[in-house]
Amino acid sequence: MQKSVLITGASSGFGLVACEAFLAQNWRVLAAIRGGKEREALFTDLLARFPSRMEIVELDLLDNASIDRLYHTAQAHAPLDALINNAGYGLFGSIEDTSDESLRKQMEVNFFGTVKLTQKLLPLLRHSQGVVLTVSSILGRHAFPLTGGYCASKFAVEGFMESLSAEVKPFGIKAYILEPGAFPTGFGSSLDWTLPLPSSPYLKATVGYQRLRLKISEKNKGKSLTPVGKKMVHLVTNRPFGLRHAVGSDAVATVWIARLVPANLFHQVLSAVINKLQRRQA
Repeated sequence: MQKSVLITGASSGFGLVACEAFLAQNWRVLAAIRGGKEREALFTDLLARFPSRMEIVELDLLDNASIDRLYHTAQAHAPLDALINNAGYGLFGSIEDTSDESLRKQMEVNFFGTVKLTQKLLPLLRHSQGVVLTVSSILGRHAFPLTGGYCASKFAVEGFMESLSAEVKPFGIKAYILEPGAFPTGFGSSLDWTLPLPSSPYLKATVGYQRLRLKISEKNKGKSLTPVGKKMVHLVTNRPFGLRHAVGSDAVATVWIARLVPANLFHQVLSAVINKLQRRQA
């Protein structure tokens, strides 16, 4: 029987490469995006190549009614063999400068939206003994300066997934966390920056970090996303051992450095990054 996967945040980056990777493996794909059918033009190539195995569906993680409608769509296409939680965005900037409203929205989308959708779809995945794969970030394992809002949401997601993995294991469901490093997904150019006031003590560091992020995005422009799509397919189809899976040379290197370097030294290095950014802007 043909297997099916629901992929959120499917219109670009990791979500889009996941759609292509699973379609290439003869899976049926429900591609969930905000705007739904109105944004089908984003998938012109894939729809032309796989017209009978791909469907665009609406999803707004801030709207409970949208999540309910998606559940009924997935139910109609049952069995659902895999859920890939990929939708989200990044809130960067200093903790002191970040507003309560911005932080709450970050948590509502990246954490609560992911949790609510997963809760809703678990009965379908229990029936198929399927897989939940949530795209986190290497920043969900190790927090960097000026990324507190985003890191908090990803740390929360990883805690949720770690608990979930043990809860659903008796029912044959596998849970995985994918922790990518820097890839040319458009993430860097779509960041929601907390812009500090001229009087903020973090102004120079924030401006410096914005410039650094642009350099990182430029450096990674030619980097292929194919390894991420292959990793997703491997985790879902082979169901290997282990909860967390880093992907990308920088992500893997960060994991190993954190393992080999004493924690206090690791955090001293992170503090030095802020000091360097401050000096560059002085």
